[in-house]
Amino acid sequence: MGDISGGHEPDWRKVPVEDPVVKDAAHHAVKSIQERSNSLFPYELLEIVRAKAQVVEDFTKFDILMTLKRGSKEEKIKAEVHKNLEGAFVLNQHQPAEHDESSSQ
Repeated sequence: MGDISGGHEPDWRKVPVEDPVVKDAAHHAVKSIQERSNSLFPYELLEIVRAKAQVVEDFTKFDILMTLKRGSKEEKIKAEVHKNLEGAFVLNQHQPAEHDESSSQ
């Protein structure tokens, strides 16, 4: 994540979905969503569609659009995950993605 950690600019920046930190953030989001769910079927991460990051004073925010599978159902979820200076992830919020947002990428 060297391309975003250098400055403290307030803008969201696109980051590669293959970035290991983005993958870790997405996996943390899926795990947290699963822990909050009462579904019998576990969530499975199928794809990270796009990711953006924003460096704030003492943490980095990740805005991640991902495709999840639960049983036979696939759904797009938008999640905001924070990573603090110690490297710990926290799922701040998640919601179903809007159809126009996921199709415009």
